Amino acid sequence: MSDFAVEMSRLMYAEHTVPVAANYATVISGLRRQLATSKEKKRKTVRWLGRELWTWAVRDVQEGNLDDRPLYWARVDGHACLAHFGLQKHGGMFEFFTRGF
Repeated sequence: MSDFAVEMSRLMYAEHTVPVAANYATVISGLRRQLATSKEKKRKTVRWLGRELWTWAVRDVQEGNLDDRPLYWARVDGHACLAHFGLQKHGGMFEFFTRGF
């Protein structure tokens, strides 16, 4: 069971009850699409989309949106996506890049 198992079990509920939970759904949809169609370069895809997610979060803060729940729930959704494709081993790298490192 992953570190995000409890959060992943709450994801569907959060998307319907926490208005900001799906703010970055476009980025996670891109991750799903890329992982589903790409046979190679999965590490590169995870790294790039992690950075993209961080970029969106930074932009939101710069625009005055200080609520970090969208980023939190997008990370949880990203981990669920990785698990769906059997790529949990890339979870640490995903976390690293979604935190701006």
